[in-house]
Amino acid sequence: MKTEYYIIANVDKRSADSGNSADWPKVLAYSFKAKKLYMSEGCGHGLVGGEISIANVKLADWSEFFDDIDGKWFSDLILNGSLSSIFDESKFIELLKNNNCTIEVMSY
Repeated sequence: MKTEYYIIANVDKRSADSGNSADWPKVLAYSFKAKKLYMSEGCGHGLVGGEISIANVKLADWSEFFDDIDGKWFSDLILNGSLSSIFDESKFIELLKNNNCTIEVMSY
């Protein structure tokens, strides 16, 4: 069964003539219902990614990823417990809008 995720960041710093990459693009998404993160980086043969529960994510291991996507604000919400305390999906969407996120949903 697929899970729906709100895209927090989708950043691609490759040049226009770049091919496969192990580093770009980087995608961060969050499932409000499942309380999971989806993180991926790379494309083509370099693509790697997956999902992890916010209860189990070791943010220190992912600090460079969050820095690369200007997502420290989101990792701070996980770290300080604010994200877990949002129980209304409309409040979560409001949070995204207040942080200049385009409201876009993906399935994984």
